[in-house]
Amino acid sequence: MFLWVNLMLMELNGKSRASSMLEALHKAPKRLNEMLHHLLGVFSTRLSEEEVANLNTILAWVACADSPLTLGQLDEILAIESQAGDGVL
Repeated sequence: MFLWVNLMLMELNGKSRASSMLEALHKAPKRLNEMLHHLLGVFSTRLSEEEVANLNTILAWVACADSPLTLGQLDEILAIESQAGDGVL
């Protein structure tokens, strides 16, 4: 629940008028998974192609990890490239 509130505050932070904030609150997804889907859609339009690729890599590793990954580990993952340069580890 706190994560949903934090994500909603991030959404509202970009608004400058009260009417925009109220509209965003009324249109906001009510469940956490819907909010995450919405935010990923919004962020994907703002990211460069390289940032989208990095985000997909990070999400894949986080989803498949046996334990939570640290920021240092995620940084190392992004630094690894295959010898062929095709992104295969």
